[in-house]
Amino acid sequence: MSAPESVTDPDMDILAVIKAYGDRYLIMDGRVPLMTRSRVQDEFRLYRLSSGRREMIRAHFSELTGRNLSADTMTDELSGGQKAVLGALIALASPAPRILFVRFFDALHPDRRRRLRELIRSGRFSRTEIRELP
Repeated sequence: MSAPESVTDPDMDILAVIKAYGDRYLIMDGRVPLMTRSRVQDEFRLYRLSSGRREMIRAHFSELTGRNLSADTMTDELSGGQKAVLGALIALASPAPRILFVRFFDALHPDRRRRLRELIRSGRFSRTEIRELP
């Protein structure tokens, strides 16, 4: 995963990122809230995820966090790191062909960060392009 070649300013604010990449990428920015204050099921609906994709997310979430996730779990019950993991998994399972992670992984525990990046590189989620802006 590498930053888009034209991104040179690591301090680029979210509005600049949206202006530059919002028409081509699903942007997951670790500096802004990643999800609503609702049930996990509602998050799945926002991204139009199939039941198979939902189950895959739950399995990976449990593997990465040690916590089981149900459709009725409230996102407010999750820690910040758990929300980041869930947000990344939802983005990866979404129909978006391109994803840009911006300052996304820094807040995660190093082991969780490594495991999530390994999952992304494993190819389990088919994607045209996944990039990261530190």
